[in-house]
Amino acid sequence: MRTANILISSLFVATAGCASQSANDMADKGGKMAGDMVKGSWGPIAIAPKSGSDVKGTLTLTPVSNGVKVIVAIQGAAPGKHGIHIHEKADCSSDDGKSAGGHWNPKATDHALPPEDVRHAGDMGNITVDDSGIGALEFTIENATLDDGELGLAGHGLIVHADPDDGGQPTGNAGGRIGCAEIKAPN
Repeated sequence: MRTANILISSLFVATAGCASQSANDMADKGGKMAGDMVKGSWGPIAIAPKSGSDVKGTLTLTPVSNGVKVIVAIQGAAPGKHGIHIHEKADCSSDDGKSAGGHWNPKATDHALPPEDVRHAGDMGNITVDDSGIGALEFTIENATLDDGELGLAGHGLIVHADPDDGGQPTGNAGGRIGCAEIKAPN
């Protein structure tokens, strides 16, 4: 089982460059290896299971001309859509993920789903998980940076939720927190 988990984790790193493709295409085609990631990228950052889930995965952040590209790859989640957001704190210490705080919302706007322009800075919509429990998402957070400024991602957390984000107020009704990653500058 440990060998299988290492193999799947390696697949996530190897397929990060193909995150916008379906999970099966990712597994078939591969992509950039971690050593080939764009200079200045942060990751892969581990996504840890929360709330008794089996969710594991990786998060990679890459500066791009209009913000930061976020690539998420997960395994062990129930098939379907799961809300995914940047949260206030880089703290995954609690068993339920609530130590990451609420949604990251530096502009004090209402919650909304992409492509709405007015939404929390960390509202990324949903990640879709296939029947084998594998999901991938590639999303650009516009105007974000990889530092600790007002729109900087450093010091925040990524949360994968149990349910879909329906766009409702105040946080999308996405349910419990089943995966958490701490976003910190690399050493």
